Amino acid sequence: MILMELPDPYHSVTQFDLKALSLSDLIKKNPFILKYVKDQTPELCMEAVKLNQKTFVYVRNKTDEICKEAVARNLNNIKYVNNPTEEMCMMLARNVRYHPEYLEYIIMTPNVCM
Repeated sequence: MILMELPDPYHSVTQFDLKALSLSDLIKKNPFILKYVKDQTPELCMEAVKLNQKTFVYVRNKTDEICKEAVARNLNNIKYVNNPTEEMCMMLARNVRYHPEYLEYIIMTPNVCM
């Protein structure tokens, strides 16, 4: 089985749906199902994050590409990135005057400071 046991709020996804739909189709119906996918692929995770940036917290293997997409969609996602790239820090630095709470997540490099 590719999905873990689904709790009651997901009862709208019936057993028939699980057999008839691919994981990608399930994610398109409800991106939060990513939380219950045992073997998450980067493509599946990226699709979920693009559909709803709040699903980023359920991504187990956070690649730089997925992290960049999640932070671009919502700066708050930087809290869930272990090693922010310079590009992510630049995104934060451009918005720090509006969101000073993100200052602690910015890794200062010469490029970021410019």
